Amino acid sequence: MLSADYRAVAPEYGEATIGPATLARLRHGVHLHRRTGLPLLVTGGGTPPRFRPGLGEAMRVAAERDFGVQVRWVEGASRNTMENATLSARILLPEGISTVLLVTHAEHMPRSMRAFAAAGIASRPAPVGSVASPPGAETWSLGALLPRTRALDRSASAIHELAGMLWYEAVLAWRGKASR
Repeated sequence: MLSADYRAVAPEYGEATIGPATLARLRHGVHLHRRTGLPLLVTGGGTPPRFRPGLGEAMRVAAERDFGVQVRWVEGASRNTMENATLSARILLPEGISTVLLVTHAEHMPRSMRAFAAAGIASRPAPVGSVASPPGAETWSLGALLPRTRALDRSASAIHELAGMLWYEAVLAWRGKASR
């Protein structure tokens, strides 16, 4: 499971904690773990110094304390998706694990899968947060033309993922790993 965000100030818990996007990923990963029995790896670091011990460890705490599920591996040094993949591969490959169910948001999945492939890990997508039309949405109305803040969120996410894909392709080409 890839981390996403955090809450640096969460007075209700008395500590910093994972944010809503990370929680959605964690919940889905726990659901898959319960269905499959597969062990869990949580990955994420790269947080500001005041957020200790980091996202990977915060995900482990949430999985164990809030969901009652044990995490087998914690990768807590990564700062981005490429490092999530590289550092996770260093944990998994020596254990003989070269294929994973990859839990991240749907819009983040193509870039994540590319990063894991470059790190030598095959991944099966297990997306959370897919954008689907509700039943009956195929009917058109004038209200559909009104701007919505959620559309801005989706646009920002799409631009972020496109920029990330372009950057990763450039980095991988530079490293000589761009062959598909």
